[in-house]
Amino acid sequence: MIQELKRGKEITIQGKAEVGWSWKKDLPLVSNAAGGATRAQIDALKLIAVFIQQGDTKSAQQKLICRPEDYDPNTDVCRKPYMYVYDLGNTFGSDGLRVHPLNFEKWKHKTVFTDQATCTGNLQQDIGNGRDGLTFPKISEEGRLFFADLLSQFISDQSRVVAMFEVAHMEMADHRHSAGDWADVFTSKAREIINHCPCPR
Repeated sequence: MIQELKRGKEITIQGKAEVGWSWKKDLPLVSNAAGGATRAQIDALKLIAVFIQQGDTKSAQQKLICRPEDYDPNTDVCRKPYMYVYDLGNTFGSDGLRVHPLNFEKWKHKTVFTDQATCTGNLQQDIGNGRDGLTFPKISEEGRLFFADLLSQFISDQSRVVAMFEVAHMEMADHRHSAGDWADVFTSKAREIINHCPCPR
């Protein structure tokens, strides 16, 4: 595994290393009016977590940093803090009780939305990892459309989807299913989002 951290100074509180930002407590504080992400981008991020079944969304999986271009060394002030997910943990198979790494059948048979009318994402934070993670998030129409557009572009070439799973060497983790099998499920779930009826705004 190769894990590359974003360049920047990790933001701390009272000199102590920050454990990371919380989906439940901190993400709602992001303001587009203050120069942060839009609601569409925030909800698309939540939907990505649902899509890949990222059941381990505890704060330690995320980082809050100040990128070099946003840091003022004269005042020691960060003009624009930057949030990102740096560790997806075990994905493709969470059920809320525990995180199942790369469980093809669980991922295949789990719908993206648990409630179609309210566009409630079918994801529950693994109970062993605290209570500040992402659990059954409501997705706005702006967020669905934002992610659906990206997915449409990506799955327009199925060989590209297969290549993603080939590069990940999925057959080493799961000998029963090929990269093509994983790609088929990925595309099916993408279409579930793309073809979904409009979500509440």
